[in-house]
Amino acid sequence: MVLSNSNLKTSLLVVFGFLVMLVLPLDKLFEPFSLTEFQQDRLGDAWKNIFIMIYGYLLIKTYGYTKIFRLLNFRHRHAFLVIISLYFLLLGPIEYALRDFNFTNIQTVNVLILLFSMITVGFSEELIFRGFVLPKLNEEAPSKQSLVVPLVYSLLLFGVLHFLNLLRPDSYFHWFFHR
Repeated sequence: MVLSNSNLKTSLLVVFGFLVMLVLPLDKLFEPFSLTEFQQDRLGDAWKNIFIMIYGYLLIKTYGYTKIFRLLNFRHRHAFLVIISLYFLLLGPIEYALRDFNFTNIQTVNVLILLFSMITVGFSEELIFRGFVLPKLNEEAPSKQSLVVPLVYSLLLFGVLHFLNLLRPDSYFHWFFHR
């Protein structure tokens, strides 16, 4: 099995572009409005993800991966997989409950902003990693190479990207080890 992939550099550049968009200070756009810091941060995150979705869509369209990704004719065949999303949706409140967070003062607008921000994350990641990176890595794989190597590379890039979240000062990992 060949472990090299000529499209790994392109995929790394695309992921680097993803990371650059993640550090854009878009929350600053909301400073003129009378929003809380939480609202500014989450709306900034949502807009970053919207830009990443546009970036991913343009990459998918430019490289002709729309059929692979089924971008234009999406049909969800396994509705039970929504349970996985619900599981992760429950993990957030559990994390805060472990931190003795006071849930009584939560505003409805904050919940809606948070949900919007959370939904945009999933779409942006799917467009970049499943819509572009995986098809790009698989595009020129040697004929003897199965999907395993491109899939492992894609998963490693995705994992490293999420590992960086542990370095954030607001992460559970950081809170757990620095209290």
